[in-house]
Amino acid sequence: MLKNRLKKFLILAVATMLFVVSTPHHLFAADFSCADVAVVFARGTGEPKNGPNYQAFLSSLQSLIKKHAPRLAVTYHELDYPAAGASNFAETLATKVTAGEAFSFNDSVQAGQANLQQFITRTTRHCPTTKFVLAGYSQGAMVISKSLPKLKSSQIIYAATFGDPKLHLPEGKGTFPDACYGRNLSNYRQTVPDCRTHTGILTALKNYQPQGYKDKLGAWCNVSDFMCGSYFDFFNLMKGHTTYTSNNAYPEAAAVIIASIKKFFPTAVSASITAKVSKKDVAILIDTTGSMASVISFYQSEALRLARQTTEAGGRVALYTYGDLADRRPERLCDFTADFTTFQIALSQLKVAQGGNFAESALSGLLHTMNTLKWQKGAEKAIVLLTDASYHSPDLDGTTLPQVVQRSLEIDPVNVFIATGASTAPSYQLLARATGGFVSTIDTSSIITEHLKNRPHLELDQEFYHAPLGEPLQVKITASAQIQHYEWDLDGDGEFERTTTTPTISHIYTEPLSGFIQVKAVADSGYYSTAAAPFRIFSPDLARITSANLSLSGSSATLSFTTEHTAATLVLVGDAPLTITTTHQLTLSLPRATDLTLIPISPSGTPGTPQALTAVPAGTIPTAPHTGCK
Repeated sequence: MLKNRLKKFLILAVATMLFVVSTPHHLFAADFSCADVAVVFARGTGEPKNGPNYQAFLSSLQSLIKKHAPRLAVTYHELDYPAAGASNFAETLATKVTAGEAFSFNDSVQAGQANLQQFITRTTRHCPTTKFVLAGYSQGAMVISKSLPKLKSSQIIYAATFGDPKLHLPEGKGTFPDACYGRNLSNYRQTVPDCRTHTGILTALKNYQPQGYKDKLGAWCNVSDFMCGSYFDFFNLMKGHTTYTSNNAYPEAAAVIIASIKKFFPTAVSASITAKVSKKDVAILIDTTGSMASVISFYQSEALRLARQTTEAGGRVALYTYGDLADRRPERLCDFTADFTTFQIALSQLKVAQGGNFAESALSGLLHTMNTLKWQKGAEKAIVLLTDASYHSPDLDGTTLPQVVQRSLEIDPVNVFIATGASTAPSYQLLARATGGFVSTIDTSSIITEHLKNRPHLELDQEFYHAPLGEPLQVKITASAQIQHYEWDLDGDGEFERTTTTPTISHIYTEPLSGFIQVKAVADSGYYSTAAAPFRIFSPDLARITSANLSLSGSSATLSFTTEHTAATLVLVGDAPLTITTTHQLTLSLPRATDLTLIPISPSGTPGTPQALTAVPAGTIPTAPHTGCK
């Protein structure tokens, strides 16, 4: 079962990592009007020019510069280098592969470095006072990080990498990593998923922050982005690496970059340089069946009050309606907006029709709302459900309450608050409690508005928690208000089984487990918030290569190896991924002499110690491999 699942997803993974070489183009200064700042972005493998990552980065940075530094002269450039085009790698798991694309990958990274240096040199020759902001995604991040030692740090304002396969975070190494205790954190550590992220999948670039780049370099790595050192999620292998455009990474980086620009141009940048990130995301979901006619005006007034308070606090609001799936589907009247007037206009168009005072499709409406909105990372998230009826469970389309709760937690979480009639309120208690919300009656619905206005903002120290079985897992949370006590759910069953008065907790697990850690922080005022993050407790047995041999016969090579505690093995040629395989013997076509690196991956998705291999003639007895074990 695991092998079949791996085949399905690993083929996609390797296809996105390799590319067909194209003719390199050089990026020169388009004009020499001598801007104050020149911004250069290097796209990732397989991306077209003006692709989604470049556009997301560009939009985030341009909006902040327009707002905080409108008089600053800034030019934007996309690095031309042969980074694109996916190969057909269906044969990858069939034991016959070619290293041609892998050699091209290495050549491409080198071409990117050369073009970047040439652009900076030529621009500086004409415009000696111009400073540079550099950024790159995936292969483009490698281009940036490997170029830094060759550039003059005095010319660089900031360099940002996203999903860098060469990332190195020494504080994540070891049985008890310093990062799990908040010690010795790298100066360039920005948003990193967990305390055990140590090295990118293409092995670490050890001098990741060269001399002169203190406070000028930042690394972003997503949860489950194995390319930059997070774990392998075999159920959705590439999700972590392909979601930098939707998880707020680029707005976060833009805020850091504009602050760095201010150091170089203090009078050109305004004092307020925070990122334009929502503090609150609130979606209002209204039952619009006919029985709501008698209370809809009251609910509309409450929705307006909540929307005004949310937008005035720097948040966003959205508006959805639902009824019974037998009559209509859930409908979005207003996407997330920070503009109160936009929401007000959408609400004025709301109409009630059809349906009686019976069970409605609230579960389907909730799941549809959660799945179709782009919730901002770091914002407090809530859905306020306004209804006078109970709900189908399961819903008419099969949606279940556990599915809604699971999705709520996955989004970080989305707390569900319900205002309904006194007779139907009991039916919603389980849904509200499981998602961190509560139920009010129609005539007391204003308490929801006040709660969302005054509840504390929480922030967990990691986005993902994992630890070997038998070792302590550390969790820490910060809050924006004085907290009376903290309630903890550490086994993912939805029940808060431990209470502390301190914002930290340590727990040792006795069996492998996965799910969501939750914490509920109750402020002195009585208002509370919840926070959630996925966790995984895995077997302490490390994936490892126990023996390996690479024999040559002309341009053909046979790779054979054995492993322990390993679900798959990644094979590298230089810095390039050649294949990821569940087999233990491969026939390779090597157009030129090279060394290979094998990286074993455990069933929990944790990479083991890399194994370097030097090709030896067929029939030669190989040297015992170095496994990294003492």
